[in-house]
Amino acid sequence: MPATCYYEVLGIGPKATDAEIKKGYRKKALEWHPDKNADNLEEATEKFKEIQNAHAVLSDPNERAWYDGHKAQVLRGDSESDDEYEEAGQSGAYGARRGRYKGPDIEQYCSSSAYKGFSDEPGGFFATYNDVFTTIDQEEEMEELEGTYHKNVQMFGFSRLDHDSVAQFYRDWSDFVTKKEFLEADQYDVRQAPDRWVKRKMESENKKARTKVRKQYIDNVRNLVEFVKQVRPPPPPPPPPPLPLLLLLLLLTGLLPVVRPTPTLSTLIRLLAR
Repeated sequence: MPATCYYEVLGIGPKATDAEIKKGYRKKALEWHPDKNADNLEEATEKFKEIQNAHAVLSDPNERAWYDGHKAQVLRGDSESDDEYEEAGQSGAYGARRGRYKGPDIEQYCSSSAYKGFSDEPGGFFATYNDVFTTIDQEEEMEELEGTYHKNVQMFGFSRLDHDSVAQFYRDWSDFVTKKEFLEADQYDVRQAPDRWVKRKMESENKKARTKVRKQYIDNVRNLVEFVKQVRPPPPPPPPPPLPLLLLLLLLTGLLPVVRPTPTLSTLIRLLAR
């Protein structure tokens, strides 16, 4: 049901001064006070509540400015969240902008029961966690605004992933932070708020719920990184350096003594002749 304009509720115009707002409120409050409408108590109670809400908003400069800027949406019954709910195909529900989270249940993967053996085959350690981290990264990319650069992070990979790539994976993921908004954590549909004050309260509770879920998600991903770090078999060692370079390193570190050739007789004569 479309809302009634607060100015009409008080019987005043949109350019009304503070004094006119106060005068309009007193007149309407006296007219619809429940004590003066015992024969129509239910309607009078609702009207009186509406009058009080209108006065509370219009008598506060900040509240009035917000109302004036959003009056068209309010009168249509819209809210800032309409597009979010409708995009998810859940108009009137608590759905999220992109629907409810359907990614992997990360906590269940912090256990050896999540895989069978350390193989690259489906269900094996490497295949399982490569799929999990790939899915997490794909979801993060979906959350980014169109045209935003997505940082390419090192994927978990398989058993033959080289030593440097494995080290890069842990550098990229150890400080993971999500871009998810977790709108699906909302506890209230703010479009159902009867007035601005209640709406702010709903938004505040929704924000707290989103923050809590977001923090838990970040912790879960970081815990998963620590889990695979403890369990993952060591990567193949880096290939040995070329032989000349190896000899040079040994000489520099003193592990290989310098072998000096025995001087010849002609060499000794030349040295003595100097």
